[in-house]
Amino acid sequence: MARAKSCSQSVPLFVSESHPIAVRAEVAAPNPFLSTLRYFRDEYEAHIKEKRCPALSSKDLIAYYIDPEKCKACLICLRKCPTNAIDGAKNKIHVIDQEKCTNCGTCIEVCPPRFAAVKKISGVPVPPPIPEDKRMILRKSKEDERRPSAD
Repeated sequence: MARAKSCSQSVPLFVSESHPIAVRAEVAAPNPFLSTLRYFRDEYEAHIKEKRCPALSSKDLIAYYIDPEKCKACLICLRKCPTNAIDGAKNKIHVIDQEKCTNCGTCIEVCPPRFAAVKKISGVPVPPPIPEDKRMILRKSKEDERRPSAD
């Protein structure tokens, strides 16, 4: 069988041995890179030019961050982190050490949905951790909740 000299020539393709089909080569074998570039150009440009992943799926271009406003210091992410990249304690807001973090996503998977404290970010710097003296969470005791307010 002779090879096609240009993309506009017909090239026999076989559905089965007994049924050859003549199809234009440009239709039969599209370039997957050019197809994705045509339909997802903005994604490619974001990755290459802006070093960010709009889909938040490229491990090298994302970071995980614990929102101090939402963290309840439940210790779940701290215990489950395979690289011990999370610093915290009971009643102490957790912070991810970006140098140790491998972006595995375990923290975001185990953070209880009612807190939703772990965020995936890309294309922006990770906010600095809050100062150590402001990381403690003061919880009301059961006795404080039963007392009437002095208002």
